[in-house]
Amino acid sequence: WLEIGICPRSKVSVSKRRTTLVYLSMANIPSKSANSIQTMKMAEAMAQVYQPFILITSGFVWVKGRNKVCLRDWYGVKKLPKILRIPSSLLGAYPFKLNSKPSAMFLAVCLLYLIVRRDYLVYTRAESLLRWCSVFRIPLVFEAHLEPNLSDDQMRKFIEGNAALKGVVAISPRLAKAYKKYLPESRVLHLEDGVDPSLYDGLPGKE
Repeated sequence: WLEIGICPRSKVSVSKRRTTLVYLSMANIPSKSANSIQTMKMAEAMAQVYQPFILITSGFVWVKGRNKVCLRDWYGVKKLPKILRIPSSLLGAYPFKLNSKPSAMFLAVCLLYLIVRRDYLVYTRAESLLRWCSVFRIPLVFEAHLEPNLSDDQMRKFIEGNAALKGVVAISPRLAKAYKKYLPESRVLHLEDGVDPSLYDGLPGKE
């Protein structure tokens, strides 16, 4: 994780550069989708414990109503992480995007950015990135929320035979079991979805 360069004529010329943790979200931020809440809370937590950190999300070239949305209030986060927006369309309006599905252009630009940069580890929920990280050797940790949408041959190719796939985070025992068929247990982490209970402090009782 460290790149150390030592000058042969000097005993003190040592430089260190830490790998950047990149959380790649296929959802627009802000968004009306529920998974964007999880994305922002995860990004906030990751940025608190590891730096450098970047959240990559889609955006617009020109935005109407940008100043009307405060992301800290919208998602209930105390400190916003560093966010890199890659435009998925020319025009848009906050807070809601009409089409929540990521465009092929957005994914292509993300891949180009990652291929050029190279000093990172990607964390994502996007299953489509599994095959691309295999092709372009993109170091990746995949968070699994659904049963694999891949055939048995594809699982062997993009999971079992994918050296760039560093690990899988599965949110249920069933999903963890599905991926452990193709990966050693040390590369599959079963970790349930969580909730921030502080968001509900002070609410009235159901009565």
